[in-house]
Amino acid sequence: MAALIGYLEYGHHAGVVHRLAHRVISSQLATWEGRIDTTLARDGNFYVSVNGKQIAEGNLNDKR
Repeated sequence: MAALIGYLEYGHHAGVVHRLAHRVISSQLATWEGRIDTTLARDGNFYVSVNGKQIAEGNLNDKR
């Protein structure tokens, strides 16, 4: 079974689309002037960037 799942929700007739992944799942959301990138690995490590600058990283599984 896939370890990761991603959802894209938008105001269209489909409403929500989801995809499964085994090792890494990533996303890019953008306007004409900027972009947000996210990456989540199976081990819980994640990275978030805005306009190419990393603003967050960590591990979702850490219970601190």
